[in-house]
Amino acid sequence: MFDVDRQSGSTRLTQVIQASQDASQRGWGVAASNPCFEIWLLLHTINDLATVNDYGDSVEAALRAELGGYDKCRTPVQCLNAEHLSRAMARACLGDTDPASPFPSLPGTRVYRLFESIFRNQTPRPHA
Repeated sequence: MFDVDRQSGSTRLTQVIQASQDASQRGWGVAASNPCFEIWLLLHTINDLATVNDYGDSVEAALRAELGGYDKCRTPVQCLNAEHLSRAMARACLGDTDPASPFPSLPGTRVYRLFESIFRNQTPRPHA
């Protein structure tokens, strides 16, 4: 899981593409977010990403507006809610218009793939 985060430098897109190709060759999945991981958090609370128009500042501003504040060091409680997680997964999947590309379009995230994998591979636990 990583960000596209073009602010990291001029070679970032090349790094993302290479990392995605390497992971694919090893049989690993990749959950990239474009521009940043916070887009995943934002999808827990809103359906329309029209306010996201740059490489991260607008995402954090939208999170602050939606949640009444945002701290990178704490997971927003809304993102721990199963119903919100389900919505975020559906929204992210719908927004993933070119799933074969090495990273999602701006704005977008493939973190939903991680959760799909977790839920698909989850084995039921016996009840005590």
